Amino acid sequence: MWKPTFVERKKPETIEDLISTCDQKTLVKWACGCAEHVIFYYERSGTENKAPQYAIQACRDFVKGSITVGDARKFSLASHEAAKTTDDESARAVAHACGHAAATAQLKGNANQTATYALKAVYLAEDDMDAESKWQFKHLDNLMKFQMNPKI
Repeated sequence: MWKPTFVERKKPETIEDLISTCDQKTLVKWACGCAEHVIFYYERSGTENKAPQYAIQACRDFVKGSITVGDARKFSLASHEAAKTTDDESARAVAHACGHAAATAQLKGNANQTATYALKAVYLAEDDMDAESKWQFKHLDNLMKFQMNPKI
């Protein structure tokens, strides 16, 4: 029978504290979540280019191992290109967030850019940035707990 184990860790102060201890796939999951959390700003803009949604799916597929880093990069670039197809500034920021989310498969540093662009989208939509920031932190913290103890 499985017995839970206790893993002691210092309480993180900032999102950067959490990011610095994450593995690649956890950061891809988090970046995907951040982009997905704001995708409705892009969708409500009426833009027909689906590249940002495909970039989010590419994150999921990368985590499952069904696509390569190179494939994820292609979806990333397409999402960044989609940002040029809309005049809605919030939607543009979301497209960049999705592009950085998919790019996290290649480089961990893109995860923080995803969160930044997601916050920018919220700001440009004149929505609650504080709530978004808190959600991002909590989401990553929860993923980290699972990373440390996958039986949770």
